[in-house]
Amino acid sequence: MVKLRLSKMLGKLGVPREGYFKYMPPEIIQGHIRNCARCTRSSDVHTCDAYLDRGMAVKNMRFCPNYLSLIANSREFYSHGK
Repeated sequence: MVKLRLSKMLGKLGVPREGYFKYMPPEIIQGHIRNCARCTRSSDVHTCDAYLDRGMAVKNMRFCPNYLSLIANSREFYSHGK
């Protein structure tokens, strides 16, 4: 099974998937998925796929249209457990 890029991103950032899918509004999740599907930076050596598939350390992924949203909401996901 091929994982969605968003699922890989959640794992890389340490965001609990159950918390994300339980507490993030469905329209925001769909927007995140669309952002990943439309991403034009995914094949660049220093962008998404490099971080997700090649094991680069996540330091600053501000190039990602979902990054700030995921970081801003991560406390909510963590506070409700896995």
